[in-house]
Amino acid sequence: MKCYKTTVKRWLERWTETKDLSGRGRPRVTIAEDDQLIVDLVQQDVDEGITSKQVQQELQHQGVNVSLRTVQHGLVEAGFSYSRPLSKPLLSEQHRRYRLLWAQSMKNYDWNKIIISDETTIRLNSVRKCFWQRPGEHNNKVDQGRVKYLSLHN
Repeated sequence: MKCYKTTVKRWLERWTETKDLSGRGRPRVTIAEDDQLIVDLVQQDVDEGITSKQVQQELQHQGVNVSLRTVQHGLVEAGFSYSRPLSKPLLSEQHRRYRLLWAQSMKNYDWNKIIISDETTIRLNSVRKCFWQRPGEHNNKVDQGRVKYLSLHN
């Protein structure tokens, strides 16, 4: 390990005397109010989804100058994760009815004459951005829709 013996000795003495290791690491750049403002900005724009860069820019407009990494650390500490929007099938009730009718009409078809290839997923309005959200939460407005197509060859 690359550190001075005196540093190791000082920390060992502190630990044996007080069982306290506080004071290590870099001092915080933000105060509690700044941390709360970061969380509030993400929760305020939860319907649209907000990126770290957008949070940083909004903070700068309010006179709080922090790095992008500081914003990210603050959100992780608050229990947020940075992830892609939920991907779910984009089918209406009418689509489901049509698919069911088609499947029922093809029930007695001789499927030995057909080669079925793997399904292809086509994303409509693909969202490549990630958004801050709490685990277990998702936002329907930024969720991605996808349509699966089955390829049949005669």
